[in-house]
Amino acid sequence: MNFKIRDIVLLAIFTLSSQGEALAQQPEAFCALRDPDRELRLLIPDYIDRTSWVRTISKSHRVEIEDEVPFNIHFDELGQHTVYKVTSEKGTRLVHVRSEAFNWGLVRIAWLMNSDLEILDYSFQRCRVRKAVKEELLTKEVKALFANKSMKDLQALLTEDGESLRGGLERVSTEARELFLVLTQSAIKTMVVTDVGWRKEVRQERVKELAAAHFGRGASLGRETSPYTQEVERMLSTAGLQESVAFDREKVLRWRVRLGDESALAGVYLTPWSVGGEEAKLFWVLDAEERVLEIVDSGRTLSSAVKASLDGLIGRVFKKDEACSTACELAALELSILNGSD
Repeated sequence: MNFKIRDIVLLAIFTLSSQGEALAQQPEAFCALRDPDRELRLLIPDYIDRTSWVRTISKSHRVEIEDEVPFNIHFDELGQHTVYKVTSEKGTRLVHVRSEAFNWGLVRIAWLMNSDLEILDYSFQRCRVRKAVKEELLTKEVKALFANKSMKDLQALLTEDGESLRGGLERVSTEARELFLVLTQSAIKTMVVTDVGWRKEVRQERVKELAAAHFGRGASLGRETSPYTQEVERMLSTAGLQESVAFDREKVLRWRVRLGDESALAGVYLTPWSVGGEEAKLFWVLDAEERVLEIVDSGRTLSSAVKASLDGLIGRVFKKDEACSTACELAALELSILNGSD
């Protein structure tokens, strides 16, 4: 990219971001959709309703974002942004609009994601390129390179420093590759910035979906809490689990699910996972009998071998005297004890 042109574009972004700060009391912010109902319906045909989450993405998020993104981010582009939580017949959808610097001015992209922050679709809100290039990047073949891909999948399209495309992208013409690079970087930034800026809201939506899928929409979802009381610690110690083998207990969260008769308690848990050099963020669903119903590798970062071991836990019940031989089984035993506690 011509660096002089890029610097001018970035200055324009900074100016608009600064203006966006003055809009804090308005329902939409910089990088919001101009006509939300129309644009959301085009992206989500079964669109029912929407809520706007407006938040300032400040420099205090810089370290966390830089840890996740492989390329340089110009933080003048960060400011007040809007994420739309959209209710649809297929579940919760999230839309985040980003403005990106490009040779011929700003490119504005509306990214559609699920509650695991996987890209489902996108549309251009502003894009000054040749019509043929724009149309090419909106084809099903190109969109398939983004759809339902994890961040790891998207990063694999880029070189190690994240600043260029790898070879082997035959589906993208030479003429369209410069804008495709901007798209790929924007998709990664969108996933990371949405997670950093709206983490609590996003995981609440994911937990609601899991609870509804397994216990029906009539189930009552409790608030987000830490399940480790002094009594729980004693119970874990008695079971030989003085320390967790797979996750940092200070980062484990629980949402109680109260079933129809108000007496039985199920649970949805969010745990980090760190075993054998593999790291992940896992959602667990356990019913009132401590049966493991589902384990979701949010971000799909685990190897196929570990994922298979976790899948082998589905449908099983783990008791305090259970003979566990793997990290996956020990983690399930720990969560079963948590689920049986108040």
